[in-house]
Amino acid sequence: SAAMLRPRGGVLVSRFVIRRAIEAVPGLAHHQGVQTQPGCIDVKIVATSTADIEPHLLRVLDHADMNVRVSLVPEIKPQGGGHKVPLVVSEVSQAA
Repeated sequence: SAAMLRPRGGVLVSRFVIRRAIEAVPGLAHHQGVQTQPGCIDVKIVATSTADIEPHLLRVLDHADMNVRVSLVPEIKPQGGGHKVPLVVSEVSQAA
């Protein structure tokens, strides 16, 4: 299911675990994590301050066993004509 992410080790991780870790980082207005390949997640963030959020984000995601790429963006737009932005999504096949 798209509710799971595939870390480097191959054991599926709930996207809600990742979402809660990201939401624990202070200074975020919006965020979105997207997994396009196993063992890697791209996290887009809209910050509420100029504080350096990336080190804190990397620290809270350290347990996830994934390479984390962080991008600071001015806004995160819904895709596909929808109105909601999913907070964490996986585009990776869930098959073993």
